Amino acid sequence: VIFEAGKLTSLEAKGKRFEIILTPLLTRSDFEDGSNLLGISASVVDISHRYEEREQLQLIISQAPNALIMVSAKGEIMVSNNQAEQLFGYEAGAPNGCTIEELVPDSIRASHPEYISSFFKETEARAMGGGRDLMAKHRLGHEIPVEIGLSPITTSQGKFVVACVVDISERLKHRRALEDVNAALTQKNREMEQFVYTVSHDLKSPLVSIGGFTQKLQQELVDYLNERQEHKFRRILANVNHMEGLLKDLLDLSRVIRQSVERDWLELDEVVDKALGVLEVSLQKTEAEVDVVRPLGFLAANETLLLRCLENLISNAINYRDPNRGLKLKIYADHSGDYTTIHVQDNGLGIDEKYHEQIFRIFERLSLEEGSGVGLAIVKTVMEKHDGSVSLVSNPGQGSTFSLNFPNLEVQKQAG
Repeated sequence: VIFEAGKLTSLEAKGKRFEIILTPLLTRSDFEDGSNLLGISASVVDISHRYEEREQLQLIISQAPNALIMVSAKGEIMVSNNQAEQLFGYEAGAPNGCTIEELVPDSIRASHPEYISSFFKETEARAMGGGRDLMAKHRLGHEIPVEIGLSPITTSQGKFVVACVVDISERLKHRRALEDVNAALTQKNREMEQFVYTVSHDLKSPLVSIGGFTQKLQQELVDYLNERQEHKFRRILANVNHMEGLLKDLLDLSRVIRQSVERDWLELDEVVDKALGVLEVSLQKTEAEVDVVRPLGFLAANETLLLRCLENLISNAINYRDPNRGLKLKIYADHSGDYTTIHVQDNGLGIDEKYHEQIFRIFERLSLEEGSGVGLAIVKTVMEKHDGSVSLVSNPGQGSTFSLNFPNLEVQKQAG
């Protein structure tokens, strides 16, 4: 081994590595003529642990499933794994010794050293980008969309940062495809909403005319109609009335879908009293017992839409009551940290669990005699517009409990 005086030399002996610095020892007179050498000072340091540490680190990085690059405070690439080399188009080991700026797009290359300096001043694990789209530069020049996480490490040789780089090209491709599908679905939904509104509105007027003329004709022929003919007139008018109710519900659903949700701070006792007032005649006719567990508390919601939900649920309780017992209705509310839930409980016929999801779909009815199959679809739509949900607990013969689950807004949490 040939050593050069004054320079650091690495030597491997008996499985260990050493650093050796040789320094000549000269007398003052020797300095003047440079002819004699008294001796040599040798400084030997065992650096085996450094190599072991580096080899272990290299092994960890090489086995990682993602592209990993270890960078020094000067921006030099010290270690990279096979995934990183493949991602950036380099041959094995080729990036090592390069600067990280060679993997950075030209547009931000000049300012990138400042990012490195900033990271080493505040070394903590973090994600790069802060919501921005990040790009890396391939060896051939094209840019790659990436996601980068930074982790600081400290070794005996100093501080470094390990960058975990993930190619998100496929993810972005799928995201764009999903966005296109969502945009198409949104457009189709708008078209469907417009179709429902137009059909409902345009059919309503001629249907009213059919009903009016049928009633007038029935009255004019009242002395000439036999029982069978009278039955046919009643059937016509019953179907006209049913169709009018269906069109009204469709228009209501269309308005709910199109309506923006503007929330107000509501006192639930007042809102429930309004809903009960609208249905007062029907409740009295059925001799229903109504129990409102007060106080119900407060809720940030759209009053008109909440009223629509309560009216539909109470109407369902009336329509599907058990004929063998009097209707009992209970309305109460729960307030948790995240949700305010309004419950409408009855002792009616109940609903088999296999129909619990079906009844919230438009036109789905469990009885051909009652309702249009739109009311619960309206309830579901209203709750979705509030970022909430409607749930049901029911069994045949045991009544039903419909629950309106409203997520609490920050103002509600503070007020609570």
